Amino acid sequence: ATFTEVPKDVTVREGDDIEMPCAFRASGATSYSLEIQWWYLKEPPRELLHELALSVPGARSKVTNKDATKISTVRVQGNDISHRLRLSAVRRQDEGVYECRVSDYSDDDTQEHKAQALLRVLSRFAPPNMQAAEAVSHIQSSGPRRHGPAT
Repeated sequence: ATFTEVPKDVTVREGDDIEMPCAFRASGATSYSLEIQWWYLKEPPRELLHELALSVPGARSKVTNKDATKISTVRVQGNDISHRLRLSAVRRQDEGVYECRVSDYSDDDTQEHKAQALLRVLSRFAPPNMQAAEAVSHIQSSGPRRHGPAT
């Protein structure tokens, strides 16, 4: 069982329309019951979740559900499921992490699969080069942190 399409991190301007894809294929030949849900997790971004998950096993799921809001649910019988999340005229308050959750009810135990993407919303009047600068600082800040000698 695997995602065949996952949402990607995206940066847009206020007022833009966006689509986030999510598609999943169950393994095996039998017909399954699959459910796909889109959730909005206000914050925190994945970098923070990742650090939390490393330092405290099991912390990630606790953080993830605190401010989660379910947006939509689609259920099908079969091996494939896909559901695009469409947001029109996005606002600054739409910024945050969006999660596609797929529940696979094929076996006795339900399997849950998750894929996340971060939506950043720039002010409509942000300078055009802001995105590039943001991308560069993101690349720089995601490297290993080196602590200089104590002063």
